[in-house]
Amino acid sequence: MSSTETEILNQLRTVHRRVALWYYLAVAYGWIIVQAGFLVLLIPKITDNYDGMDIKLPQVTKALVAASDWMAGHNPGQTMPGWMIAVPLAFIVLTLSAVLFRRVTILLALIPILAIASLIGELFLLLAPLYQLSDTLTQ
Repeated sequence: MSSTETEILNQLRTVHRRVALWYYLAVAYGWIIVQAGFLVLLIPKITDNYDGMDIKLPQVTKALVAASDWMAGHNPGQTMPGWMIAVPLAFIVLTLSAVLFRRVTILLALIPILAIASLIGELFLLLAPLYQLSDTLTQ
């Protein structure tokens, strides 16, 4: 291989790493925004349905509702919504991890899978008590 071909290959590898880095950050940032929106906007509306019902919520669902209340700023005495702390902090952590750990090929495959799995899991935790699925699964 000539020196020109080697130089071109090195330049292509550099461009590929930069594209992979920006792709990783774009997908991760999108995931953070969707999760924050889910916790702040959707979960409080769904949990309003539980107020008039005589349903015992599982501990995991209660923890998810508590996290949602913190993110939305619904806790008594809370001066600012939690998303104003959590979202920028998550952006900073992801950006630093992408810059410090240049090998992101594993993360590229895991981020979309984790995003979909977490959203499905959160929806299940919220809707399972309505259909009394949590009782049958824990027995």
